[in-house]
Amino acid sequence: MEKIRILVINPNSTATATAGILEDARRFAGEDFEVDVLGNPDGPTFIDTDADRKAAAPGMERILRENEGNYDGFVVACHCDPNVPLLRGMTKKPVVGIGQASLHMAALEGEPFSVVTTGEDSAAEKREQVGRTLLQGSCVSVRGGVLIEGGSAVENAMEQRILRGARLAVEQDGARRIVPAITGFPGLSRAVEDALGVPVLDSLACAMFLARDLAMYQRLQAPAAKKS
Repeated sequence: MEKIRILVINPNSTATATAGILEDARRFAGEDFEVDVLGNPDGPTFIDTDADRKAAAPGMERILRENEGNYDGFVVACHCDPNVPLLRGMTKKPVVGIGQASLHMAALEGEPFSVVTTGEDSAAEKREQVGRTLLQGSCVSVRGGVLIEGGSAVENAMEQRILRGARLAVEQDGARRIVPAITGFPGLSRAVEDALGVPVLDSLACAMFLARDLAMYQRLQAPAAKKS
């Protein structure tokens, strides 16, 4: 049986983010399945607002349309899951957002979890996203990454901001799992896990594994569908 092929779509146009996603994606896939990553040169440099999501849509549509026949499933690599319903309407193949996938995976582990996003300015939107998934009973908090006022570039690097927010979630909120609401920073999830000693669910990995399994299920179901 041929290996499952997954295409990861970075909705933004930032080349460094796409490169970081590719590095992690290849590591997660290993020899188990094939994965490619494409950025969206027509999209904004960062996805944060409704306007950003709308601006990203045409390029994401084009990427799916041009590649739909070459892959078994698709992953949208932005934690707010921009335009996922739109892409699902274009194909019968699985389209998985890293946000929805990571939240559900965390809940399935049966332990209280916290989402740690890039900063307090995005925490409110993330709380709404958790509410839409109906997982408030499992998610004990949404924390923003913590900036040190006047801190150095090293102290306020994204990895350090996420780590400080995650530490507060563990120490103050009782979180026993952490979901960083970010991707494109290779090794970030492992670094936070090593520092805090609690499992950290990498959102990209969650979505890739779910897309792979959904694609495999479709493949296994196909012969039965032809017989009926």
